[in-house]
Amino acid sequence: MTTRAATPWIGGRDFDLVWFFGGALLAMAAFATAVMFRTSIVAIAWIWVRLVDGPHMMALYTRTYLDREARRTQRPLLLGALATFLVGPVFLAATIATRDDRPFLAFLGLASVWGYYHVVRQHYGFVALYRARAGEKPTRTAFLLDKWTLYLGLWLPWLHFLVAHPIGQSLAGIPPAPSAVANGIIVAWAVVVVAYAAVRLPRRVGLAAPYLLLVVGVHGILYFVASRFEPVYSMAKTPDQQLLLMTVMGGMFHSAQYVGIVWLHNARTYRAADHGLASRASASLGRYLVVCVAFSAIYLVLAASTAIYPKITLFEDVHVGSIPLSRLALCLWWGIALQHYVIDQRIWRIKKDAGLREKLAS
Repeated sequence: MTTRAATPWIGGRDFDLVWFFGGALLAMAAFATAVMFRTSIVAIAWIWVRLVDGPHMMALYTRTYLDREARRTQRPLLLGALATFLVGPVFLAATIATRDDRPFLAFLGLASVWGYYHVVRQHYGFVALYRARAGEKPTRTAFLLDKWTLYLGLWLPWLHFLVAHPIGQSLAGIPPAPSAVANGIIVAWAVVVVAYAAVRLPRRVGLAAPYLLLVVGVHGILYFVASRFEPVYSMAKTPDQQLLLMTVMGGMFHSAQYVGIVWLHNARTYRAADHGLASRASASLGRYLVVCVAFSAIYLVLAASTAIYPKITLFEDVHVGSIPLSRLALCLWWGIALQHYVIDQRIWRIKKDAGLREKLAS
């Protein structure tokens, strides 16, 4: 059943193409410049941290901690989410107590998996928004088709990387998979994508299906193609440095979308009432972006302290007692990310929040 809305776009055609679809072009541009034109992946990574990843973290704060109404209505969530900053230190303490790196490495691995799950959920949120913008009320079968095509379309390439790529195998602690298994995952992914396109595209209803196919296509290129060039950075010392290209490609798409959707939410919310600092920061897209980019200067210093990204490593060989200072910085770095994940999964529930649904989906 479908009742067409006035426009299938969430923020308007130009806005959506730049912020919600344009991130895919940024990801492909990162791939092309690093692999085809041999531009320094390290330089690209630092540009991403400064101009895209940092602003995407600040975007969340403009709609939560810097918003007077959010501080009033979401107080338990915002206070409780601060506990995420304790997770890393707990695992680090376990590593120190046992003199074994495995607890802290397990923390980094689990946090990374949650980060990818966060990306998957964000993309599904956009599918749901585009479906609602088209006035589409899907049957249970259609709903499951969208959901599982997206999930399989994103998790199968990720699984392929773990079982087929030497870096993935090392991170997962598994032996190389038989080629039949690796190729079978690719075939399964292709069957899912082609079947979905055959069923959904002929209906020509809204932008949910084109958006979903774009997303799974980008992640297919990321894990099936770009991964073959890793490590692009030939002097990589750690898994993070070995996967710089993939990190930047996935982050470009996700972060650009997040900066856009938060501004759209803020602009439509604060148009009618003053909610504090965030309302002034979000009075125009320009001022909002200035605030987000300004915060990313702090974020860049923190990134440099973690020794994740090469060339700018402030505390790579500095210790506090027996503890590498870079690991303490990693705890703070991942604390910000985990806080982002915890809050984000609670504040974008379109079905349960009528106000949010009215701003973005109606």
